[in-house]
Amino acid sequence: MEQKGFTLVEVLVVLVLTSLITLALFSSFRAGIQSWKTGERYIDRVEDGRQFISLLRRHLLQAKAEQIIEDGGTAFSFDGEAGRVRYVAPLSMSVSGEHYLIELETKLHGREGLWARFGLYQTGRSVEDIFEESEYQLLIPDAELEFFYYDKSGDEGVWVEQWKARITFPVLVKVLISEPDKEWPAIVMRVGSG
Repeated sequence: MEQKGFTLVEVLVVLVLTSLITLALFSSFRAGIQSWKTGERYIDRVEDGRQFISLLRRHLLQAKAEQIIEDGGTAFSFDGEAGRVRYVAPLSMSVSGEHYLIELETKLHGREGLWARFGLYQTGRSVEDIFEESEYQLLIPDAELEFFYYDKSGDEGVWVEQWKARITFPVLVKVLISEPDKEWPAIVMRVGSG
């Protein structure tokens, strides 16, 4: 009676081929996971900026021309510099239509990123009182913003880096966003008293 079976060489060949196929499958699986993670990181980073721009555009269109008390005197609620902007507008999460004093600042006290704080606006309250219980929140880490304001008060309009001590809105606000590994195109938004 003859015994049937596999030779040692045949078993070794099958083991080597199985190992190679398994290695190829796991390498492909690992590469797929890395691609997925890279894609998610990119989307998260881009989505933060996109959501911020959408929020800022909505806020600036709904900005209200209000007076606030600052440094003991009366000032216009819209105030801006190259690295900071402040305005009064309803928050997107506010269901009652209340207006808030909102301040956005980049490189807050030397810390990287875009920072924001807001406080409920009430006529006759000073900026310090409105922001008394408000803490800055980090909106976009590692981002640097630069604001420019379109001044149409002269014969020709010009972009300026400051909008201070004026009783009107700028016609437009231009925002430049830069991140360590990405430059955004310039974003121009209209400012209105909605």
